Amino acid sequence: MKGSRLPVAAGLLCVAGIIAGLAGQAQALGLVAVALLLVLCLLALSAGGLLSARTGTALVAFALAFGALVLLAGRLHRPSEPLRTLAGFPPGTAMLVLGIAPLGLTLGIIYGLAFKSEVLPLRRQREFLSRHGRN
Repeated sequence: MKGSRLPVAAGLLCVAGIIAGLAGQAQALGLVAVALLLVLCLLALSAGGLLSARTGTALVAFALAFGALVLLAGRLHRPSEPLRTLAGFPPGTAMLVLGIAPLGLTLGIIYGLAFKSEVLPLRRQREFLSRHGRN
């Protein structure tokens, strides 16, 4: 992936995540984690030649929805107020259980649809071995 900015973006997001975590900014850390997932998915799909406009759009929509749920969960979490419930859960927990967790499973579905096999095609295996293998 010569010339790609995705590995640099992934590195910068990791640094931003560490800074947000050390600063105690849970929402910022959650948003950085969502962005890192998106960048890593785009990197994997583009390296495999499987990144199409439709797949990219699905991943960006996934990241936007996931990020919105992270922000909403943070906004609903108010420990200083009397306990309110949503489907029997405090609102922040309800967003996590009913929104973020199921949405996170869609990442596996997207990968399952994009990668038909866990094994590299024979041509890619030969390329990899010729480039990195011992002679």
